[in-house]
Amino acid sequence: MIEHRLNAAEARWERLPQVEKEFSKWHPEDQEVFVLEWSIEDDRLRRLEESFKHGAMTEEQATRYEELKQLAARNRPIIERLADR
Repeated sequence: MIEHRLNAAEARWERLPQVEKEFSKWHPEDQEVFVLEWSIEDDRLRRLEESFKHGAMTEEQATRYEELKQLAARNRPIIERLADR
């Protein structure tokens, strides 16, 4: 389960810069759904944080999680800009 969450979270957070470039071309309803559903990604990060805190991750997973947190911090302004449109 941890591996699946890491893979999904990495893919979504890495994709945000490309999403931002294309976002204005999307239908307004698709834009709204994307922003609203982003809370799922925030929840995924919280679940990963719990797994990390409880020592449930392998060393490799913990390293990936730390890198994911940095990626999320860098890209969080993107989702905030998209939500403000």
